[in-house]
Amino acid sequence: MLDPCCPSCSRQIKLFGAEWQAQRASKRKVCPFCGVALRAEWKASTFLLWCCGFLALSVVAGILFGAHAAALLFVSAFIVPLVTSLHLYRDA
Repeated sequence: MLDPCCPSCSRQIKLFGAEWQAQRASKRKVCPFCGVALRAEWKASTFLLWCCGFLALSVVAGILFGAHAAALLFVSAFIVPLVTSLHLYRDA
């Protein structure tokens, strides 16, 4: 769920996996499975959707379970959406 899929072969690419991280210095990134050139883009709309959802959950958790649960979800409201809002597209 948190890892984006290759638009060519539809396999999940682990962004923190060894195959993807080995390409960190190169200007062109390729899919480790099919070799298609990819570009990563961040979508603000996806980030805002996930962030608002987690912030709403943190308010509810704060009311029901206390400040510790609210704090955990509040921090998650910024970390999880960053990963989920990264999308991979074919590089022309």
